[in-house]
Amino acid sequence: YNGNYNDNLKIAGILDEKYSLAMSINPKNQELYEAIKDISVSFLNENMSKNIYWGQNTYEVNDSRKLVIASLGMLFFSTFLMIRAKKGLREKRKYEKFMMSLVGALETVNQYNDSETGNHIKRLNLYSELLANKLGCSKKFCEEIGKVASLHDVGKIGIDRNVLKKPGKLTEEEFEAIKAHSEIGYEIIKKSEISSMGENIARYHHEKWNGKGYPKGLKAEKIPLEARIVSVVDVYDALRQKRVYKEGFSHEKAVEIIRNDSGISFDPEIVDVFLENEFKFDRLFNINN
Repeated sequence: YNGNYNDNLKIAGILDEKYSLAMSINPKNQELYEAIKDISVSFLNENMSKNIYWGQNTYEVNDSRKLVIASLGMLFFSTFLMIRAKKGLREKRKYEKFMMSLVGALETVNQYNDSETGNHIKRLNLYSELLANKLGCSKKFCEEIGKVASLHDVGKIGIDRNVLKKPGKLTEEEFEAIKAHSEIGYEIIKKSEISSMGENIARYHHEKWNGKGYPKGLKAEKIPLEARIVSVVDVYDALRQKRVYKEGFSHEKAVEIIRNDSGISFDPEIVDVFLENEFKFDRLFNINN
C-alpha cells in the first residue's frame, strides 16, 4: 500500500473479513485523501485497511470520540427532521384529500342545479390543465388548475333555474342576474378555503382582455392567468355543447370564433397556444362528451 506514498504514511493492521466503512476526509490533506480513494477501490481483494495514520503512528482518541458524538448528533437531528417531514406530508395529503372532497361536493351541487354542466366541468379541468401545460406553467400550477377549474360556475347554484334554463334570449335584468354568479362563486370558494386559484377562476373567468368583461372590468394581464386560461376553454366548450337554448357548434366554428376574439375577449398569447393545439381539445371534447 505504501508504494506510491512516502514513509510517513503507515498501514496499521489488515482485516481478513470484509466490512462496510464510511470515512470523512478533508480533501486539503491531499495524500491522505488520495490514499483513501485507492483503498476504496482495493476492496476486490476482500482485505481492507482498518486505520490509516498520518505523520506519526498515533491514534487521537479524543478527536475520534468527538467525531462519533457529532455524527450521532447529526443522525438524531436528521431522523427528527425526517419524522417531522413525514408528519407534515401526511397532514398535507389529508388536507388535499379533504379539499378535493369539498371540490367534488360543490361540483355535485352544481350538476344538480344544472344537469347539462356535468361533462362540461369535467372537460374544463382537462382543457385547463392541458392549456396551462402548453403555456409552460409550473407542474404545481397545472395540477391545481386541473382540479379547481371545474368550480368556475359554482356560483350558478344561487341563480334562479328558470333563468338558467330559459330557452330564449335573456332580458337585461335576467342577464344581470346571471352575471352575479361570478361573485357568488367567489364567496362560496373563499369561505370554503379551497384555494386562491379557485377564487380567481370563479370570480374573473368572465373578464375580457379589453377590459369590458365582468364583474370588475379588469384588463389584460391584470386578469389572473388562471382566469384567462379558463376563459378560453370555457367559451370553446360552451360553443361546442348543445344547450336548451342553442345547438352545438362544430370544432371549426368554435375555433374560428375564438380566433376572431383574440385580443378582444381573450389573451392573444393564450389563444395562439390554444390554436397550436386545437385538435387536442377537439379530441378531449369527443372522448368526454
